[in-house]
Amino acid sequence: MHIPFSRTVKILIKNKILESQINEISVNWVFDKFHKDMIVSEYDEWLKTYGALPINNNTILDIGAGEGETALFFKYHNAQQVIAVEPNKEFFSYLKVNAEKNNFLAINEKISLPLLRQYMPHVDAIKCDIEGYEELLLNCNIVKPIVLELHGLPLIEKFKQQNYIIFKNISDTEAEKVTCTRYAYKNLPKRKQQK
Repeated sequence: MHIPFSRTVKILIKNKILESQINEISVNWVFDKFHKDMIVSEYDEWLKTYGALPINNNTILDIGAGEGETALFFKYHNAQQVIAVEPNKEFFSYLKVNAEKNNFLAINEKISLPLLRQYMPHVDAIKCDIEGYEELLLNCNIVKPIVLELHGLPLIEKFKQQNYIIFKNISDTEAEKVTCTRYAYKNLPKRKQQK
C-alpha cells in the first residue's frame, strides 16, 4: 500500500503534537511504553467511540482498563468517577498506582455477572474492551449507555441481534479488516450516536 509522502508527514506531525499533549495531561500517570503509545495511536478513535458516552460528571465502568489509559481519557473528559476493572496482574500493577494517584477505583478481577450486578447500579455508562470476552454481556440486560470493542464477525453478529449498533473504526487498518474489530453501542443519548 502506498501512502503519499505529504500525508505521511502530516500524520507524523499530528502524532507528535498529540504525544506532546498526552505527556502534558498524563503527568501523574504511569504507563509502559506500549500503553503510552496506545494512547497516542488510539486517542482519535476514543474521541469518536468512548467520547459518545455521557462522561461529564458521571461514573464510568471501564471494563478492560489495561494500565488505566482509558481511565485517563475519562478523567480528562471530566468523569466524576471511574471504576476500572482489569484481570491482568501486570497491567493491574500500573492501574493500581494510577488509581491511587488519580482518585479512581481499580479492581483486579475478571468480568463476571456478579461483578456486573454489583457495580451496574452505581454507574452511568460502560466502556468494554476485553479482547473477545464481551460475549458475557449478551447475558445481561444492560440499560446504561455502553460502548464495546468487539472482536470477530460471529461476535459482531450476536451483538447486532441484541440491537447493538455497529460502527466502523476510524483507522480501519488492514489488521482490523482481517480480525474484524468493530465498536458497538447501545443506549447512547440520541445526539451522540454515530455510524
